[in-house]
Amino acid sequence: MLPEKLSTDLTSLNFDEERLAVVVEMVIGADGSLQGSDIYRARVRNHAKLAYNGVAAWLEGNGALPRRWRPSMDWQRICACRTGSPRA
Repeated sequence: MLPEKLSTDLTSLNFDEERLAVVVEMVIGADGSLQGSDIYRARVRNHAKLAYNGVAAWLEGNGALPRRWRPSMDWQRICACRTGSPRA
């Protein structure tokens, strides 16, 4: 477990708060192959309140996926399928 200061403040992705991040960007080809990648620092802002229990329920098939998440999650699932990821 992380110390409380980290888990509830400095590294927590609270709704509409800016956080420092390290981004790993990957370009995936239609055949699932890695076409390019980059790693860089960024500032991120969480646009949804993602509670662990809500996300876990959806991943396990026990909850509904909020409509605003669908485009992003559908795209992630397509990428996982193309790369042969076990997360697909």
